[in-house]
Amino acid sequence: MKLVIIPDDGLVQIDDENFIVDTIGAPKDIHALQWNNGATLEPGDDKGEIEYKTNEDGVKLENKIVTKLPKWTDKYIKGWETAKKKPIVVEIDLDDIPEPMIPKVFDEIYTNDDIKE
Repeated sequence: MKLVIIPDDGLVQIDDENFIVDTIGAPKDIHALQWNNGATLEPGDDKGEIEYKTNEDGVKLENKIVTKLPKWTDKYIKGWETAKKKPIVVEIDLDDIPEPMIPKVFDEIYTNDDIKE
């Protein structure tokens, strides 16, 4: 599993599928967590990295390598799983869909003869 969590954006990505989830309660000093385990690693080589934000004093902690997912990631992984199960609903106003145009009509509308080279 490849996992990326960016709390400030609410982004959780698992195996290249992104969903926005509720990240209330995420550690405030963390910019991102990146995690990788799976076929490209040897068994037991699961690892990740925590990237920290720069604090108010302009100090940024060094990134931290982790070999176990922090407990706080559990709720974001569950949020991702819930979001993945929900159907995506997009409301479209049919009046907002333009009529198809043939190329000649498009050129007549969008060609600007006033442009000088």
